[in-house]
Amino acid sequence: MFKRQEISSLDEIKLPTLQKHGYAGWYRKVSSESYAVDPWEAYKLVLATSSSGCLGTLQNLFIKHCSISESEFFDVFSEQEREWLIQNEIVQETEKRWSSKYCLLVCFGFYLFVDWPEKSSNEKLVSSQTYLSSSSFDCIHSIKKYSASNDLFNTLDVGCGSGLILLQLSKISEKVFGIDIDTEAVKLSRINLELNGAKASLVNSDVADYLFKKAGFDLINVNPTWRIVPEGVNYPNPIARVGVGNDGLDYVRYLLKALPSLLSNAGKMLLRVDIPLSEGAKEERYFDLKRYLPPQYRFKMYPLKKVSASQQCRVSADTCSYLNPEIDLSDLVRVFETKYRQLNISGLQEIECVITLK
Repeated sequence: MFKRQEISSLDEIKLPTLQKHGYAGWYRKVSSESYAVDPWEAYKLVLATSSSGCLGTLQNLFIKHCSISESEFFDVFSEQEREWLIQNEIVQETEKRWSSKYCLLVCFGFYLFVDWPEKSSNEKLVSSQTYLSSSSFDCIHSIKKYSASNDLFNTLDVGCGSGLILLQLSKISEKVFGIDIDTEAVKLSRINLELNGAKASLVNSDVADYLFKKAGFDLINVNPTWRIVPEGVNYPNPIARVGVGNDGLDYVRYLLKALPSLLSNAGKMLLRVDIPLSEGAKEERYFDLKRYLPPQYRFKMYPLKKVSASQQCRVSADTCSYLNPEIDLSDLVRVFETKYRQLNISGLQEIECVITLK
C-alpha cells in the first residue's frame, strides 16, 4: 500500500528564480488570510503592493500584467527557465518587450499560473477562462479533511481546470488522473504540474466518453460546471463553465450512475455543487439524489450556503457583463431572472456530499 507523504513540490519547480527571490513567501505574507480563502481577494492585495528589484520585475510580469524589457527578462531568468516559459507560451515577446499570458498565484504552497482575471461591472475580479474561485479552495479543504486518515493509491479530479486540485492530490496519492473537456484547461494543468514538480495523467475528453474506461478510484473530486445561462448571452468559456441540461446538472447525474465502475470498495466521491430549488420545495428536492444514486451507495449531505435566484442572477450577470457590453447590467440581470422563472428556480442550495459504499 502506498504510504502518504508530504511532498515538498516547491523544491522541484521549473522556475528556481521564484524560490531564490522568495516569491511564495512574499505572496503569502502580503495576501495574509486570503491566501487560503479566495484566490482573487489574495491577488488584489498583492496587486496593490509595490516591490523593487527582482520581485518588482516578477510582480510586473505576473501580477500587474505589465511588460518587462528584454534585458530584465534575460537578467532574471536562466536560459533553461526562459526556454520553458517560451515553449509553453507563458510569455511572449513584442518589440523586445516581454509579457505574460498568465498571472502567477500562490495557493496552498503551490505556484499556480492562471488566466488573467477580468473586472466585472461592479469592479469584482472574475475568472476569464479557466475557472478558479473560492469553491476551488473549498474543495482543497475538503480533500484534506476526508483523506487525512486514508492511504490513497488512485485518485481522480473531474474538471481539472487550472490543476490546483491535482496538485493537492499529488501530495497524497500515488496515481492521479485529471479530466477536462476544455483543451486550454488541460494544457494549463500540465503547465502547473510541471511548474511544481508534480505528476498526473491528463485526459482531454468529455466526461461521458471517458468515465467507464478507468475504475477503482479511492477518491474522486467533483466540483462540476452548472451555470444556467440564457440563450443569446455570452458567458466566459461556456464549454467549461455552463452546465448541461435544464438545471445544468446532467453530468452529475451521469457520474452518479457510473459510480460502480468508478469507485474502489473503500473509495469516496466528494461532490460540491449548487442545487436549484423550486418555490416551496423541501430538502427532498435536492436534486432527487437518491433517484440517481445506485442502491449500494450511501451519502452524507452537508448543506452549505443558500442564495436566492435574484442574488444568483445578479452574480451571473455581473460575471459576464464584460462580454455583453451592448446590454445594460440591470437589463442583463432581468434576462437571467426571466430564464430562472421559466425553469421555476427560486434559489440555489450549495451542498457538499460524501458518497461511499454502504
